[in-house]
Amino acid sequence: MGYFDGLQTGVARGWALNLRDPGQPTRVHVLIDGQEVSTVLCDGIREDVQNALGHPTGKVGYSFTIPPSLYDGEQHSLSFRFGNRTVIPYINPADPEALGEELLFSLRPTFEFQSFIDGMKGGALRGWVQRVDPRNGGRSGGCPILVTANGVRVAQV
Repeated sequence: MGYFDGLQTGVARGWALNLRDPGQPTRVHVLIDGQEVSTVLCDGIREDVQNALGHPTGKVGYSFTIPPSLYDGEQHSLSFRFGNRTVIPYINPADPEALGEELLFSLRPTFEFQSFIDGMKGGALRGWVQRVDPRNGGRSGGCPILVTANGVRVAQV
């Protein structure tokens, strides 16, 4: 038994347990766009489930991080399956009574930027900007910059 609770900030979470051997963490299968991409072990502590079901250890939680390749702005489906391939139901937060088989999602990459303006030298503004991918810490340059003066666009470099 178990549930797929949802997806937040690129991480899917839920819980599952094997009723025949509730003391041992079980594995669930991860499907994206109908294809199995991974399995995850349900060994995260879920006190809410432990309290509600009287589970001996509470080690029934799972999480799965969406791969960076799927941060493409396209719509994808995400679902989880028990070992016998039956669906782990998705709980829709808008209507908890309506259980679904999959969650449709679309993610776009988000970046942080670090920059510094060194100042003016020889009539030119000097400085640097780098884009930082918070998912893997990768850094890159070549960022387009809009230069303004008193709220008026001056240049894009």
